[in-house]
Amino acid sequence: VTLDESTEWLGIRPDATATRARYRLTARARLYRSGSADHAYQTETTAVSSYNRLDTPYAAIVSEQSARERAVIQVARTLETRLALFFDGRERPR
Repeated sequence: VTLDESTEWLGIRPDATATRARYRLTARARLYRSGSADHAYQTETTAVSSYNRLDTPYAAIVSEQSARERAVIQVARTLETRLALFFDGRERPR
């Protein structure tokens, strides 16, 4: 699994500070055949989570961590479902 993350700043104030942010997490997963460099299955999923950029440092950190946690949980659940469908034979190899 390869993860890529990015943050986009939204809601810019007149003093050029952001009041809101959008966190994006993309996961690319590959399942390889045993003893081979060929992959049997691959998939990609992205989760987006927004959060407020608060003025107090502690609140800002907690808000950002919460957004990351929500995105990680969403990506993990999606990958879990797709792998379950693949092993059940309902999702075709890519």
